[in-house]
Amino acid sequence: MASIQFTPSFINKVPFSDNKRIYYTDSHPRSKIKNFDLMLVVGKQTKTAYMRYRFNYHGARKQKLIQLSDMTNNAVSLSELRDMYVEKANDITRDSINFLKKEKYKNFTFKQGVDFYLKDKGDVSDWDREQLLVLCNQVIGIKKNDIETAIKVGDLVLAEFDRSLVKEIIEPFIDKGSLYSANMKREFIQRIWNYLNKEHEDVASVLVNKPNPASFSMKKTGFKKRASTKQLPSSEYAEFFRTVNKIHRSDFRDLLYLFLILGQHPFAEICKMRWDQIVEFDGNTWWKMEEGFHKVDNVHTVPLPKIALDIINRYKGNHEEYVFWNIYDKANLHSKATFKNVIGRLRAKYNFTWDIRCLRASFVTTINEINPTYVAGWLTNDQTSMTDTTSSKIYHRGDFKYHDYKLEMMNAYVEIIERAINEAV
Repeated sequence: MASIQFTPSFINKVPFSDNKRIYYTDSHPRSKIKNFDLMLVVGKQTKTAYMRYRFNYHGARKQKLIQLSDMTNNAVSLSELRDMYVEKANDITRDSINFLKKEKYKNFTFKQGVDFYLKDKGDVSDWDREQLLVLCNQVIGIKKNDIETAIKVGDLVLAEFDRSLVKEIIEPFIDKGSLYSANMKREFIQRIWNYLNKEHEDVASVLVNKPNPASFSMKKTGFKKRASTKQLPSSEYAEFFRTVNKIHRSDFRDLLYLFLILGQHPFAEICKMRWDQIVEFDGNTWWKMEEGFHKVDNVHTVPLPKIALDIINRYKGNHEEYVFWNIYDKANLHSKATFKNVIGRLRAKYNFTWDIRCLRASFVTTINEINPTYVAGWLTNDQTSMTDTTSSKIYHRGDFKYHDYKLEMMNAYVEIIERAINEAV
């Protein structure tokens, strides 16, 4: 096989072959692509351009000719031919890489997906980590070729998940009437699947066009998410502080105080408060949460009253970045799991009904009760209540939306807090 740098003149003048076809290979630099050749095949009456693709198949070296263009009558220019060749080679290379990725990740397990999620996401609570591990270690029976085999959920191949498999995983909990546990496991599978599709490019190539197997309704089981019916009315604030004061660890006491005083998300926001988020503006101290902080898709500002600042300032020097860095336990930041244990022990001893979920709701309810014109959602960043009406625009000062009104609402609320704390002493 002759190798020569193709030119328009060469293609025009190269003689037809009276016997068998003759193959020429282009030696031009643009045609030198690994595993590919640009070829001209000359027959009795035709001159045809081909791409030769060499590849390994089950350990054997194979090759394939792919027709590019009839060059007998100069259907395309030589420059266009080389463009076609390069583009086709890139397409095949890309497809080959994707195929190899799919081969590599087609046996990617649910446990590997969980490991990636925990490592890549980083800010997963201790409670979620613990429950994901429990889910991975759950054993179910899988029937293949009429033989049932016990296998851990974590060892199941992710690409083989379908709706029936997810239902099989949660069925034992439905049968026991543990609908919340069943739904929690369904949601974990749904979350891992969605996260891998979004953040793990290689696994996503295997899962592409596959519907999320856990995105189904639990209504048929009788499960329905319900808001907490537990309440902490302002008339019971004093008893709340009196009970919290009996906790032996000051950091737990301080955070529970702030959960009720500030009304923000306890673990996703307050426990992750950073020193650089505490800013002075127009003579007042504010907590300025940047866009993307937890679920905050805009800049959100909350005034920090003196009673909250006094608590926050106790932690100066504890950590250079986070205000409430946990220096006592192995966890770096306080989590839902930690407080679940704290509140559980406290409730068993003092028999109260409130829980951490209702503290944010109590904040909103109490502020709205102080004055019917108050909109507590402006302080909690509830987008449904933050309609930018003409009357509300006067409270905007740059990033500090509803500036004056937030201060007014917070100051009125803190008066109730301070009376309750004094009563609790």
